[in-house]
Amino acid sequence: EQAIRAALELQKEFAKGRNMPSKKGDFPPFLRIGISTGLILLGKSDASGEFMTTGAAVNLAKRLRQNAPAGAVIISHDTYRFVRG
Repeated sequence: EQAIRAALELQKEFAKGRNMPSKKGDFPPFLRIGISTGLILLGKSDASGEFMTTGAAVNLAKRLRQNAPAGAVIISHDTYRFVRG
C-alpha cells in the first residue's frame, strides 16, 4: 500500500513539472510505474559495487512498467490482492 501511495504521489509531483515551459520540440516526460509484490534478493554488484535487486517480483514490475501507458501506475495481481478493499 505504501508503494502505491508513493507511486501516486510521484505521478502527482511529476505532473507539476510537465506544466513548466520546455524547449521547442521537447515532449513533456511521463512516468510509467510498475509495482509487484514478492520476494527479492538485494546484493552488491562485483563489477560496479552498486546495490542490485533480482527476483521474479523485480522482473514482473519491470514488465508492468514497460507496458504501462504514459503517466500510469500498474500493479500486479498479487499486489492487488493485498490492497483491495
